[in-house]
Amino acid sequence: MDQYKRMALFAEVVNAGSLSAAARHLGMTPSAVSQHLRALESHLGLALLHRSTRKLTLTEAGTRYLEGCAAMVAAARSAEQALVRHRDEPEGELRIAAPIGLGVLAAV
Repeated sequence: MDQYKRMALFAEVVNAGSLSAAARHLGMTPSAVSQHLRALESHLGLALLHRSTRKLTLTEAGTRYLEGCAAMVAAARSAEQALVRHRDEPEGELRIAAPIGLGVLAAV
């Protein structure tokens, strides 16, 4: 899993409030989510979450990092929505080639 996917996973864990809820939403196992989260923290060299058996809380570094991760996810969603709108709604000039007789019949 690349770094950007792990950032999105981190944002989802915080948004969902638990590893298991994030795992259900992402279609992964809780242990896989935990492994990716640990890999992200290892890469950064900082703990992002305080984990206990009952809850997750953000560390100071996690709070700062979440802002960037959430912005990245929001930008990706916005870009995708713009493409969907572009695909679904035709825009621009439409040119039609037709014989002259067709135009004369329509004018009558």
